[in-house]
Amino acid sequence: LLSNVRGSWLEGNAKWVSLTWTASDEIENLRVVATSDQDLAISYPPETITFSSLTNGNDLAANEIDTTRIYVATTTATPPAFRIDLQVTWEVQGEPFEGTAHLWNEVLPYPSSETAFALLTNATSVPAEGDGRRNWIGLQYLGISAVASKVEIQVTGDLPIHYPQGNFTSLHHDAVLEPDEIDTARVWIDPQRIEPGTYDLEVATSYTIDGVGRTMRRTLTVTVI
Repeated sequence: LLSNVRGSWLEGNAKWVSLTWTASDEIENLRVVATSDQDLAISYPPETITFSSLTNGNDLAANEIDTTRIYVATTTATPPAFRIDLQVTWEVQGEPFEGTAHLWNEVLPYPSSETAFALLTNATSVPAEGDGRRNWIGLQYLGISAVASKVEIQVTGDLPIHYPQGNFTSLHHDAVLEPDEIDTARVWIDPQRIEPGTYDLEVATSYTIDGVGRTMRRTLTVTVI
């Protein structure tokens, strides 16, 4: 498991969580079962129902990187910091193995009704080396009180940040975020130009409400593994 920190939830928020895995040797039949006793609900993709497996089948080649997904729903009773326990099983040349891992998360108070939107992602991780592919970082936003238009995001700090749209990025669906809408913006990092470590980046989100331009600034912690 390449990261055991999966960022933040708002009270009552629910979302899919991607878990990134790699292996030193070829493994088969990877299965992940998640549990927690901290007032949250966990479910799995419909094709597996009772567990999660990899995006590209059940097997992982040596040094391959792939993801599994679980769906996590918090409540107003979920504690501010909570842990999800992972029971992992796999096979190597037909021999069964098992192990455990943990995810650490936090729940943020729901913003006031005067807040236009919230950035739900405050921490993530990426592998330092790869096969030349881009390491994408997703920034998840939740609309709250007003329609925000002309949304543009810039990320600055001690990592070489690249954008899909020149010198900024925007939301996946469009540049507008409405109340109760969840959308994601993405930037990418060149895996050949990163030193392992922890980096605090500034995420500056500019937007317009009723013709008035504004900017929200938040911190994103990126761990390069």
